[in-house]
Amino acid sequence: MSGSDSTPSHLSDIQESSCMSDIQEDSCMSDVASASCKNWQPSTSPAPGGNKIPYIIAFVAIILVTSVTLIVFHSVLGYQHLTERTLSLQRSNAEKFRKYECDKRLCNSKECVSMASRIMQLMNTDIDPCIDFYEYSCGGYAKSIDVPNGHTPEMETRLNLMFDIRKVMEISSNNNESQTTRKMKEFYQSCMNSEQRSIQQKLSLDRWFSEIELALDGFHSEYEMESATHRSWNALVSRLEEYQIHTIVKPYFKSSRRSPIEKIEIDCTIPFFAPKVYLNATADDNYYLLSLYKNYIKDALKLLPMKDATKRGKFSEDVIKIETDVATAIKNSEVPPNPMITSENTLLLKDLWRTIIGDAIQEIEVQSICKYDLDSILTTLRNAEPEKATNYVIWRMLSQIIPYLGSDYRKLYLRHMSELPGRGNAFESKWQECSDLIRDEFGLAAFKALLDSGFFDVRLIQETKDAFLEVKKNFLLTFQSIEWARGIIKKLFLEKIQKMKIDLSIPDTITQPNVLDDAFRDLELEDNFLLSVMNVKKFKTRYFFTRLWYGNSENAVSKISLEDNPLSGTSRYDYAKNTVHIGIGLLYPPVFLYSGNIPKYLQFGEYSLLAREMTHAFDATGKKQMSFNYGW
Repeated sequence: MSGSDSTPSHLSDIQESSCMSDIQEDSCMSDVASASCKNWQPSTSPAPGGNKIPYIIAFVAIILVTSVTLIVFHSVLGYQHLTERTLSLQRSNAEKFRKYECDKRLCNSKECVSMASRIMQLMNTDIDPCIDFYEYSCGGYAKSIDVPNGHTPEMETRLNLMFDIRKVMEISSNNNESQTTRKMKEFYQSCMNSEQRSIQQKLSLDRWFSEIELALDGFHSEYEMESATHRSWNALVSRLEEYQIHTIVKPYFKSSRRSPIEKIEIDCTIPFFAPKVYLNATADDNYYLLSLYKNYIKDALKLLPMKDATKRGKFSEDVIKIETDVATAIKNSEVPPNPMITSENTLLLKDLWRTIIGDAIQEIEVQSICKYDLDSILTTLRNAEPEKATNYVIWRMLSQIIPYLGSDYRKLYLRHMSELPGRGNAFESKWQECSDLIRDEFGLAAFKALLDSGFFDVRLIQETKDAFLEVKKNFLLTFQSIEWARGIIKKLFLEKIQKMKIDLSIPDTITQPNVLDDAFRDLELEDNFLLSVMNVKKFKTRYFFTRLWYGNSENAVSKISLEDNPLSGTSRYDYAKNTVHIGIGLLYPPVFLYSGNIPKYLQFGEYSLLAREMTHAFDATGKKQMSFNYGW
């Protein structure tokens, strides 16, 4: 605003007036001040004794006090007048201001308002940012959200997904829902029934041990298909593989156009801790961890029940002994590990899946992708005392089924998870545990149920693809402008980016009627939760191999892979296929908070995830640090 517009009219009458004093520059700032100056007459006669200094000091003090008083008084009146005038102008131009400024600079879409609300919840505005900026920015997070140990943004994304799964699973069944959704709801309700699971706890274990032909007599653990020979542990491992319980190794079956199974890439699942914990067991921290681990084993055996404390102690010592031997073998093996496996150990591995695949296993290549030397690990197990090796495999199996048992085992499991760092996620709420199990075991069917129930917006898929194209465009612009890559190198970079694809792990056939019902037709659930879990795992194993060997590419059901879980919540770059894989489970806040009608600069969270995976395409060595060398 200009001075003529903003200055009150009565100020125009005010004239500067110089008071006759030794201070010639002092000015009167108001009518009151002018009057004071006009009425003031300086004395021309000298003070007694001829000393004028006290009068001058008194005069200056009076002028200063008067000036300050008048300035403050005038400022208050002027500020009030200016404020009223400013507010009047703002009100008269409110619509114009809002239309121009808000449309130009602010985003007030539903998505932006939701994002702003979330950001405000995460902040603690009671804190001065100049004193503690972190608390100011993030202080509200811990207050508004229950943050468990090891909580990450990815974990929060997973919780948001599980909350939607819970909503679907708790909707009353109707005649329009699919048979597969009904089976999932039956599975979920069985999981949520804590009372029944506790009552059936002992029965569950008895039936499960009978199913895998395992006898526990409180002293010696023996797999009854064979006597306790050096191959008993191998036979038990083989049987457990049918139920996707991986105790020693974890296989990845690779197919090709020439063969349903051309190669088996094998990762290792042991030892329980990093080798350095066993190799330096006397260190305070390591000793503490191993003590907790032993107690966990003994407490679990006590619930079986294995009543003799001495026998429980021996069992736990057998487990620690095997893991220590494995850790020693790893330390003494080659670095980096040799992917080749000796013929003797290759035969041992092929025997694990002979009952599933048959004699065709003889023609299949076996290769290690273990970050440790798999050959040394297998040799250690073959040379171990048979009873110790079998007890170790039994424990590895028990540690995986404990979460599916009753409340006693669940309490033990939760305590173990809280005491031992880095052992995975433990959910305090039963609904979280059961929803996550639905996500893990019924991934594709659970996604379809979310889609059918309106809990997942299919537009997010297209938005993710559009974001991928946007990041690709920026990659191309960046590579075209860089100077350190020239000639053929720059050409290869640009070609790789141009050909790069994105995969969201959703088969096109999922939208066809009844295709998932056909895929899950042979799945049968029990009135016992543990056995239902095992039935689901065994069903998925059989479905996988049946589809590999007998699948028809023209059949919609054959295109359904139950192993491909769109709700996995993982992302990776496939080096061989030049493809970025993004799990649908990641398209939830806060990882993919930025979706919908919002400016591009607010989509950096979404873009950063895509860009991170795309950069893996230009790292020739990073993938070697991962256990999976075909995709990372």
